Amino acid sequence: MGDINTHNLRIDTGKYQGQLYTRVPSGYLEWMVNNHHSRQDFAEAELKRRGKVAPEIEISSHAIDQCSKHCMDLWKQTRLPHEGIHTWATRMAKEALMQGQQDSSGRYLHNRLKFVVETSTLWPVVRTIIKGNRNEEQ
Repeated sequence: MGDINTHNLRIDTGKYQGQLYTRVPSGYLEWMVNNHHSRQDFAEAELKRRGKVAPEIEISSHAIDQCSKHCMDLWKQTRLPHEGIHTWATRMAKEALMQGQQDSSGRYLHNRLKFVVETSTLWPVVRTIIKGNRNEEQ
């Protein structure tokens, strides 16, 4: 299927049923893509039309919440100047994926952290970040 023109297309199911793809929040379109929705191709076309580039990796709000509760000491020790927790978590997750060290549960290990990553989506999504123990350091 070539380029899809989404200007007059309406979503036919779900939360935004009846809405034009051009009026739907990008977060919902990203959800459609990552969850392999039956209209994933329309969502991808609309994101492309908007100039939305797929991220290298996505950090879920749950992962950021877990970081803010359990990883602040590590963030303070290892962050780069002017690096907030989201940017830091993204950098750590990218490094973890690049190094590829996993535990028996498939969690990626890096810098005393465990990353639960969903890789069956269009781009990797970090679902949660767990503080590991010193025995799991690289």
